Amino acid sequence: MKLKHHYPYPSKHHIFDDCSTSIESRFKRIFPKEYIGDKLQGRAYHEFTQQQEAFIAAHIADESPQRCFNYLKLAHQFCQAHFRLALNPDVDLLLALDGKHIPATGKSTLDYMSVNEWHRAFCLALVMRDNEALIGTLCRFKAEDYINPQEEDLPIDYPYCAFLQGLFNPEADLQGLLQEIGKLSAPEYMPQRRQSYIYNIWLPFIELILAVLARDEGRYQQAIEKGLVSNHAHFAQEQKKDIAEGWLPMHICAAAVMAYDQCGFKLPFSSPYLPEWLVYGDF
Repeated sequence: MKLKHHYPYPSKHHIFDDCSTSIESRFKRIFPKEYIGDKLQGRAYHEFTQQQEAFIAAHIADESPQRCFNYLKLAHQFCQAHFRLALNPDVDLLLALDGKHIPATGKSTLDYMSVNEWHRAFCLALVMRDNEALIGTLCRFKAEDYINPQEEDLPIDYPYCAFLQGLFNPEADLQGLLQEIGKLSAPEYMPQRRQSYIYNIWLPFIELILAVLARDEGRYQQAIEKGLVSNHAHFAQEQKKDIAEGWLPMHICAAAVMAYDQCGFKLPFSSPYLPEWLVYGDF
């Protein structure tokens, strides 16, 4: 399969230079003193997005896997800190961040707690092969943790989240949840502006997972190709081409990690969107 990467920068190193400079001048200067106590909860999700963007920029700039992974590891640590703090109100926690242990007390919040943010955390935890984060934190995520009256939640949010959590719950009714996802993914259940993301990101991710659960390598290979085409269709749009999430689709990487770890399936082709070292755990 040949699919040209859509990232909109004439130089591979342009965006990475900006990201790495920002982290060197900002994060390393103020960490950890500006992240102690209540300050961490407000910063954690923002720091996750910054570090993940640096990881993605490092990948497209052909930096070494080790340098790329260092950013990704820190992104995962901050993302999990965000959800651990929100899901453990009034609990004293000791969070491992960038080689240091930061004390903080959990506090409920609805900021950056929608299923969209949870989906990103879930995919990153799969890529990092972090079962403790998946089971101990993200599988505790419930509707009351993300239903925000000030935000636009969709009917599909609940079964989508419950299906992914059900991968780690042998008693989950995955078939029933799939039927609900199928019903609630109809256009009449969501505004048009939200349809592209659901149809091009969430549903192809579900199809990839189903191929892995079925241990069907042919279906998996077709789903990988379809998922990359769908990701490209969504993020190559003019108004979305600057979004780093589209430059390296973590949901497809996450499914590829599952396929490799559980079934031994390798990527059916090389793609600038998918770091092979990450999928195969060569870091």
